[in-house]
Amino acid sequence: MTTPPPPPPRRLALVEVRIDEDDLTQLSETRACFDRLLALRPGRVEVDLSGCRWLDLAALHLLRDVHRRLTGARAVLAVRAADPDVRRALRAAGLEPSLPVPAGQEGRVG
Repeated sequence: MTTPPPPPPRRLALVEVRIDEDDLTQLSETRACFDRLLALRPGRVEVDLSGCRWLDLAALHLLRDVHRRLTGARAVLAVRAADPDVRRALRAAGLEPSLPVPAGQEGRVG
């Protein structure tokens, strides 16, 4: 049995993305933006949710898909500055353990 080839070298170490509620009303454009960002093969994507007071099911699915794709590429998705209601939505969707808040970043923009 052969082992899979290693992933291609990373072009970017870190990509920071800020999502606000307007981005969530235009989810197809936000998804397209993530598709372009993931094509750059970042090692880590940090999503700042300080501009969101809520996440609907479609936004949670988008984050889950981004997380799955990054995990498959041996990269990390982290959420920071999430509102308590947003953190509850992430937890209820089973995403919070998958989307760690970097130490010292919870509840504030770094």
